[in-house]
Amino acid sequence: MNLYKIRNELSLGTQLSNIPLRVTYYSRVSTSNEEQKNSLINQKTFFEEMIKKNNKQFVNMFENFTIEDLIKLKK
Repeated sequence: MNLYKIRNELSLGTQLSNIPLRVTYYSRVSTSNEEQKNSLINQKTFFEEMIKKNNKQFVNMFENFTIEDLIKLKK
């Protein structure tokens, strides 16, 4: 569905929750502190549950890592 169709549906009184949308999400951890270790996993779980709960089509996710995380991944 494109934005023009969505806007038209909304102007006709359709609630956004009733429009079939494709969604993505962005998750990020800004520090490499130990307490942030599970943050990306928690964010992923949260967003995927919300997408499923609201009957939306999951398209993609974007994750942002710290430089330290990228160095660890290369090892």
